[in-house]
Amino acid sequence: MTNQRIIIVNENDQVIGHKERGTLVKEDIYRVAALWVTNSQGKILTEEIGLRDIKPTKGPKRRISNDYNYFGQWYKLVVDMPIEDFKIQEAEVERVKWFTIKELKKELRDHPGSYLEGISWCLENL
Repeated sequence: MTNQRIIIVNENDQVIGHKERGTLVKEDIYRVAALWVTNSQGKILTEEIGLRDIKPTKGPKRRISNDYNYFGQWYKLVVDMPIEDFKIQEAEVERVKWFTIKELKKELRDHPGSYLEGISWCLENL
């Protein structure tokens, strides 16, 4: 298996080079793409999933500089599928669940450490 190359960008999100995965340092700025998945009833899907042949809508780009240093490009997708139809990588995903906005806000309030920091931002911006 070969190492994956990571695109390195400057403060203006312009490509300035590449590095092998695992060799990044704190000062390196890289790119991340993320997908916000909802269904037609407005429920939100949490956890990573494997979707193919999709056509997401481009959303906002966000600059993150904390323990990580990257530009995050968000995409949005509306898909109506029962949970059991999603193909998950069991080694990486504990579970997949549809949440109403109210349920997800309660989960974030009651169990903030169980979710990525950016989920609250997503609820307000996507």
